Amino acid sequence: MTSRIKEFIKRMKTERVIEPMMRQKALDHRDSLLILSESRSGTTWLLEMLKTIPNSATIFEPLHVYYGSYSSSCKYSWGSWLDPKNKSVEILKDWQDLLTGRRLSSYSLSRGKMEEYKSAKQLIIKMIYATSHLPWICENLNLKKKPILLLRHPLAVAKSSIEVIYKSGKEISIETQWKPEGEILELFNRNIDLFSNNKSSLERAIARWCINNYHALQMHKEDKYILVYYEEMLMNPYQTIEMIFDIWNIQIPKEIFKGIEKPSSSDFNKDFRKNKKEQLSKWHTQVDPKEYKKLHLILDRFEFSHYEISEIMPLVSCV
Repeated sequence: MTSRIKEFIKRMKTERVIEPMMRQKALDHRDSLLILSESRSGTTWLLEMLKTIPNSATIFEPLHVYYGSYSSSCKYSWGSWLDPKNKSVEILKDWQDLLTGRRLSSYSLSRGKMEEYKSAKQLIIKMIYATSHLPWICENLNLKKKPILLLRHPLAVAKSSIEVIYKSGKEISIETQWKPEGEILELFNRNIDLFSNNKSSLERAIARWCINNYHALQMHKEDKYILVYYEEMLMNPYQTIEMIFDIWNIQIPKEIFKGIEKPSSSDFNKDFRKNKKEQLSKWHTQVDPKEYKKLHLILDRFEFSHYEISEIMPLVSCV
């Protein structure tokens, strides 16, 4: 069976079976659990653990620019901005539909099973490049459980993204499908020198990480979401999971710990290191330490105090 035929069958199953079934469920969007992050930050690994929550089903990357729920219209592109003060009824309905499974794609269902959607009473939704939407989400969706912002060291994210996502032959395009809008565009324009041709791909990728996370991290003190560091989740997975479920005030499923030491399915290069410190430092060892100071100046420009470029662990613990 060709890949085109398989994809056609998946689309028909989504449109004719799963979408109508989810509409009849009438789920409450406020019950959904959200994971937001930049790419290569561990969201798939966290999703694979959280999906053990009873009566839950997963929605995978509904804002993907190619395969997501709004990919045909690019209504919510990577880098777009939703003003938290925007009270548009249309936008609110879009997100309510996303969070209740009334707006799906075959790709967003690719990590779940039919029986999970049949028994689902809540959805677990993971989205990369959606951190710019977090202020709007916290202000307008009235979620019963705080969403998770998963943060990983910008150097690790940048190096991993360049190696795994952005490479195409000899060309590297950090700006692929990234369309800054609104406050994100203003932030980009104020720092446009960081994206000039004389900047390395690594510098541009770190600058993009800063811009995408900027507004979400500015509101961290408001305590409207759960900040989780990938590094702490890797080194102390049990404590991190306990911290999340304690804030959510729900019981930890026993099954969650069965896969807690396994690499995620997004380990495309099969390069996950069993030695955890080696896993965290592998991207640092690929960068000349002489470059650290120049790269850290990018973080300083955005007044980020969460990481030091030369250190593999975050500067302040969350657990």
